[in-house]
Amino acid sequence: MDYKKLTVYILITLLATFMAGRVVLAAASDDVDAYKKAYALIGEEKWKDALGALSHFIDEYTDSEYVDDAGYWYCYAMERSGADDEKALQCYESFLSDYQDSKWEKAAKSQVIVLAKKLSKNGHTEYKHYLKGYEKNGEDEIAITAIHALGERGDERSLVKLQSIYDKKKNKSIRKAVIFAISQNESKKALDYLYQIVQDKSDPSSQGEAVFWLSQREEKEAAGYVEKVLFGDYSAAILKKAVFAAAELEHGGFQLLEKVVKNHKDETVRAEAVFWISQTESKDAVAFLGNLAFTDKSEKVQLKAVFGLSQIETEQSVNMLVKIAKEHKSIDVRKQAIFWLGEIEHPAAEKALDEIIDSL
Repeated sequence: MDYKKLTVYILITLLATFMAGRVVLAAASDDVDAYKKAYALIGEEKWKDALGALSHFIDEYTDSEYVDDAGYWYCYAMERSGADDEKALQCYESFLSDYQDSKWEKAAKSQVIVLAKKLSKNGHTEYKHYLKGYEKNGEDEIAITAIHALGERGDERSLVKLQSIYDKKKNKSIRKAVIFAISQNESKKALDYLYQIVQDKSDPSSQGEAVFWLSQREEKEAAGYVEKVLFGDYSAAILKKAVFAAAELEHGGFQLLEKVVKNHKDETVRAEAVFWISQTESKDAVAFLGNLAFTDKSEKVQLKAVFGLSQIETEQSVNMLVKIAKEHKSIDVRKQAIFWLGEIEHPAAEKALDEIIDSL
């Protein structure tokens, strides 16, 4: 080996790495400096100069962490420069669309409301309806914050108040916030009220929310309520959410899903439960799914059991898939098992595929 050449190669590589790092740091430093200079023009109230600098920054540094800051201050500078109010409002609207998670979101919304009020007073009546939407959203945000604060108190008085709000308000966002706040109250009454919400079929959205939050409760009684939903007269959408809720339960989730698979009259619900059994991390899941793949009367459920086994990816589950691929009576089920063996990176899976191919 030519050690002199190797040494030169290593030095060149290290130098290139060092220079690349300097380039990255320089680029990072460039965007910070450029933003600071552009923002300084805002402080100096040089609106037109600021517009030019911020526009250049947005075009030049699209991946910068300051690009949303620049976007907000660009609209702010446009508004202060004496631009048409409609044009400034449209700028803020574009900002809200482009940077939905920005820390400047609330500030931009406030400016939209200010400009919409101004335009409405100046005869642009089309902004009255537009304005109502923004003000309503603002009111909802305040209400939701208050509801969450009420929920954190966790006492019986706050629970009664939350129930009253839920009964009076039909707004989906408000009701969603109330259901969450109720779920955080650790009393038995809160658990009972969540189930009461599930029973009200006039509001499917709230039904679904309440089913989920039932599953997050630590009491053993929560499983009983989820079971009542699963075997009750509910829509397909709510039953699907209830199956997921069963998988999320702190106590008795696997046993409840097993019961659904064995006893539910709806094949689709049974198949859904089969999948979620594979996600419970129960030590009994592989044996149960393997038996199901061979013995269930529904091929749809058998196929779902094969898919469930493929999601577990342990030596035990792979061996069960191999057994299904070699011994199952149904060609379709065997094909499904072979397909999933091909997707699993495991020595036993590779060996089984080789044996199947060699036997042809």
